[in-house]
Amino acid sequence: MKKAIFYIVITSIIGLISGCDLVPNTLVLDSPALLVEDAKRRVMEVEVTDFKTMIDREEYFILIDVRTENEHDAGYIPGSVLIPRGLVEFRIANENFWEDEGMYVPEKTDLLIIYCKSGNRSALAADALRSMGYKNILSLMGGWKAWKATYPENIEKNAAPSFIAPSDTEEEKDDSSC
Repeated sequence: MKKAIFYIVITSIIGLISGCDLVPNTLVLDSPALLVEDAKRRVMEVEVTDFKTMIDREEYFILIDVRTENEHDAGYIPGSVLIPRGLVEFRIANENFWEDEGMYVPEKTDLLIIYCKSGNRSALAADALRSMGYKNILSLMGGWKAWKATYPENIEKNAAPSFIAPSDTEEEKDDSSC
């Protein structure tokens, strides 16, 4: 009887173990939209009008543009530092990068305001920085498009871009959500 109970218990344990997934369940986000939506749950956003108020009050923050170099050269928010989305995690704490920008490496507690074309890449970048221990991050709601529409007088362009920039009408025709 004891042997039978022992075998039943062992067989049950083996069945449970073999039926269990030893890899922790992970959330599968199978589209860029779901990935962005997930990131936005953890990231705070700031509206362009509130951001402009921060500028007018001369509040301290570091403004990071995570668009491509071409997008940035075609027009950007004055004072922004270009760190394309794919390089944010690598450059944020890189002393040489910040020295080249004439700035200090951001502290984990500094206010970082991140923007992209429409607010999606910036949400992903802000979430990545949050995961790296940065505690005070805002993503600009609506991104460059919202800023440009609201404050067209407060934009700059690089005088001699190293490429031929797409026209604003071409950029706005792009229906991608980046």
